Formats: sequence, structure tokens, C-alpha cells
Amino acid sequence: MRMKLLLIGLSLLLLFTTTQARPQANTVRLDVQVTHVKSTEGVPEALITLQGPYSASHRQISTPSSALTPDMREQIDILFKSAPTGISGAIVIDAARRMEAQFLGLPTPSSTPPGPSAEPPVPQVTGRTDASGHFVFENLSPGRYRVRAQHDGYFGPPPLGNTLGAPPTTTTTLTIDAPQSKPAEVHLNLVQGSTLSGRVRSPEGKALVGAEVYAYQITYPNGRVALNSVNSKTTDDRGEYRLFYLPPGEYLIGATLRRVSNTPSPQDSYARTFYPGTADGNAATHVKVAEGSNMTGIDIDMRAGASGIVSGRLVTSFTQPANFFLVPQGGGTLFDPATMNYQNQSSNRTNGEFELRGVYPGSYELIATIPGLNGIQVQAMGRTRVEVTDVGIAGNVVVTLKPPQQLKLHPILDAGAMGAPGTRPPVRLFPRSLELYSAPFDANAVTYSIDASGDFVFPNIMEGLYTVSSSALPANSYISDIRMAGRSVFDDGFAVGEAPEAIEVRISSKSARVQGTVLDSLRKPASTARIVLVPERSRRQNQLLYKTAISDSKGAFTITGVAPGQYKLFAWESVPGTAYMSAEFMAPYEMYGQGITITELSVANTELKLIK
Repeated sequence: MRMKLLLIGLSLLLLFTTTQARPQANTVRLDVQVTHVKSTEGVPEALITLQGPYSASHRQISTPSSALTPDMREQIDILFKSAPTGISGAIVIDAARRMEAQFLGLPTPSSTPPGPSAEPPVPQVTGRTDASGHFVFENLSPGRYRVRAQHDGYFGPPPLGNTLGAPPTTTTTLTIDAPQSKPAEVHLNLVQGSTLSGRVRSPEGKALVGAEVYAYQITYPNGRVALNSVNSKTTDDRGEYRLFYLPPGEYLIGATLRRVSNTPSPQDSYARTFYPGTADGNAATHVKVAEGSNMTGIDIDMRAGASGIVSGRLVTSFTQPANFFLVPQGGGTLFDPATMNYQNQSSNRTNGEFELRGVYPGSYELIATIPGLNGIQVQAMGRTRVEVTDVGIAGNVVVTLKPPQQLKLHPILDAGAMGAPGTRPPVRLFPRSLELYSAPFDANAVTYSIDASGDFVFPNIMEGLYTVSSSALPANSYISDIRMAGRSVFDDGFAVGEAPEAIEVRISSKSARVQGTVLDSLRKPASTARIVLVPERSRRQNQLLYKTAISDSKGAFTITGVAPGQYKLFAWESVPGTAYMSAEFMAPYEMYGQGITITELSVANTELKLIK
């Protein structure tokens, strides 16, 4: 009897297995190939994740707001591409919506509620590529799918038109039609990471243990030159470091000593030093890292020079500890936002006393903030200029902290932008900081209300320099002017606290359109080129006048919502972030720009040469 039951069980198992393996009449196959970027060589053992088919009930990735800057869009794109395998698409989309709201200073959207109203899970299967970089998914239903490839030590290509930001995965979407004679195909590229190693020595030539070594790329937040840490490691007992899984690119390699206590030590005077041995980032050697390379001997000889002290007293009624930021002043300064936050190392803090150590000689703006209960928003802020001379001491500095102020933004739409009576478009306005270090200023622009006059009321904005940005503008509309106390502050921004009345934000429906084609050196259409419309030199501080687009497979592009004025058009194969807002970055490219005059409601057609 026991043997009979065993045979029946084996028969059922065989029947089940055979049924599952038999291709169904209305199923398709998908052949996924993963190769090295710009190569036909396959990447073996890459993990392939296939999500789908997506049904009509699954929410789609919403179109990004037009108010997002290129950097913001790229960060959201990286969020999608770097989502861990197996995570629900609904969770990723919800995170993207929250990130976008945070960038734009909008109220945080509510999450999708659990239960019957939540979207059903998206089917998901995985596999690994063979020695040739292929994997075939069998028995798929026709529909829309998302395919993702990843591999330890590899990266996806940077976002379109950008040289920064290497996501750990590469992703694409496709629609698989009814069964065909051969499998559907999708081709994904991965970039192999590299390794860079060396030693860090003290000014006396001794091995330094516990030094932090960073691989920096130059970025251009709001047109300023800054450093962005891509990878970091700590030196071992022999002063050696090894940066692995480093995306190919051009880097500055810098080292700094970690402070382990408040007790002064000789290492406190070591300056952050860039390879091969300079404290000036502008004089550092740029290290070019090729895909899959192993670079050795990138040794750094530390320099002395960071022994300055800034000390003084805070004037405030708050008792919570303050955050301190030293923001370097002066054009051409290469700054690292991560190094501007200093700890209060005063032994006596009963009367608001503070002492900041390890400061390099130079001119700074000292910003002190009292964080809110959430640790992000600011309850009070104070700022003052300080000069740290070669003597290295800036003492008796007094910083008076003030609470945030109310800011009103009053939209004025022309007849075309207003729309039909009773159907006013849901325009949203919000302040955007123009400060060199914008984080503490933008932190409070997330809470607002709309009063009976239609003004956007922000109750907790810190004193500083701002402009206005928008979302949900009507089609073909643009911000035409920003006015405070009867004068235009459109180009240069406005200071919160100077005028108690609302800031007028004028919106026009008479925008222009620029369209054309990008051609390479062989006069062939250039796809995925980054096209940038740059205002005339006298207005380049106005971030609202810049417009961007990406060319399609035929090299064609269209830019809408353009304000009248004089511009130059550029088409880059790739460009880092908002580098085109930086005078230093733009200097060698000015000759390649194509001048163009834009008038109201005009349509300009042009042909651009690709800049590589």
C-alpha cells in the first residue's frame, strides 16, 4: 500500500512538472542580454529581475514635475533604478512621490492605504545570465514589463545626458506583443567598477592610520563648483587604503584625519589633502579611472594648515545645542558640503559659548541653527562673517539667532494662463534658496497654506536670499517676473525679511517654443544629447531662464515654456548636473553656443552641433 501511494505521488509530481513546462498557446519568450557598456562582451552571472505584466490597475510612474531641476530628476531616476530586488513597485513609487514633494517644498503626500484599495502586487521572477550574458524567460503573457540587471562591482550607465551618478542597476521597460516566431529581445548594459589604492603619509613621512580617503567628483549645485564624495575608505595599520567598486570617471582623491576626541592632538593641524599632496583642490591632480581598471600608487602626503579656531557666543533663548556651518566665501572656491558642518568643542557652553577647531585660513560666513523637533527643520538661525587669518584665530564672535519669518507668494496669472472661469489651474509656488549652502534655508519650505486671497503662505522661512519656483504651471506658461515692493527681483532674487508684503509672482501664457535637431561630427542624428538653453551673460544668475531637453532617437528635441530674451543653445553628449550654470564650466564652451533671439509666442527652429 505504501509503495502504491508513493507511485501515485510520483505520477502526480511528474504530471504537474510536465504541465508547467509545456508552452501555452498564448505565451511568449524574452531573451535578455547583458553586456559591458560600449561592447558586445557578455556579463555572466548578472542577476536579472523581470516585473510584470503590469495590469491597468497598477499605477504608472508619474511624469516628473516641470519645476524639478535636472539634478532633482536624476536623483528620482536613481531611486527607481537602485530599488532593491523584490521591493514592491508601489513602495518605490510612493518614495519617489515623497522625494519629489520634498524637493519642491510641497506637503508630503499620503501613502497608499493598505487593504483592498492598495494596488495588487506585480508578478516578479529572477534569473542569472549564462557565460555569454544571456537569460531567457519562458511562458510569459503578453503585456508591459520592467527588466532590471545588476551585478556586484558593476553599475548602470549614468542618467541620460549626465556624467554623474552611476546607479547600481540598469533598468528598462518594454511591451511584449502576441506570440512571435522568435523570442522578444532586450539589451542592457553594465559598467564594470574599478579599484584604486595607495598610501597616506604624515608631513613627516610616516604612515597614517585611520585616515579617511575620499574619491570626489566635481559637481555644480546651482552653478557653484563643489565636491561630491562617491566612495570612501579608511587607511589600515600600514596607512594603506583601497577604494573598490569605483565607477569609471574622473576623480580628485582626498584624505582627512578623523577626530576621535575633543582632546587636541598634532593631527588636528593636518589639512584635508588632495593627491599627490596639496590642500588646494583647484591645484589637485585629476585621476582618470577607466572601466575595470586597477590603479595603484595613488599616494597622498598630508599637509599641515588646519589649526584655526573660531570662538564666540550665541545670543538665543533656546537651550538646545546648535548646529554650526562655516561656508567659504569668494569666487572659485572648491567646497565640500560635507565638511562645512563643525562641532562645538567649547569646554564651557553655559552662556552659549562655542569653539570650532580645525578651520583653514580664509573668509567664511558662520551660520548657526537650532534644529526643530524633527531634526531637519530650523527653529532659529543666525549668521555673521568671520575672517580666519594666518594666525588662525577668530575670537569673540557674536551670533544672534532669530526665529523664522512668514513669507507670502502672490500669483498673478494673465488671461491666457488663468483658464476658463472657475477652472483656475492648480499652480503651486514655493521659495528656493539661492545660498551657497541651501540645506538649512530650504528645510522650512515644506509647510504652507493658501489663504483667502490665493497667496501661498510659508510661516517658517529663515532670513536669506531666495527665488521662486513653481509646479503645475498651465501649458506653455512661464514665470515672467518676480516683484517685491514694486521692483523686479526676477534676476537677482529677494531677501526674506526686507519687505513684509507678499512677493508678486507673475505668470504669462505667451511663452515660446524652441525645436530642432542635434547632429554629430558626421552629420548624423545624435540621440540622448543634453540640450541646454542658456540666457545671456547678464542674466545667468536667473535659474528660471535655463531650459533643458534630451534629443530623441532621430536627434530631435523640443523646449517649451521659454521666456522672451537673448539666449545661447548648446548640445552636449553629456554634462554634469547643472554645470551649465557655472561660469567656470562654461568658459571653454562659449564658442560652441548658437545665439538665438526668442520673442513671445514664437517657434524657433534650429540645427545644433554635438559637443563631446
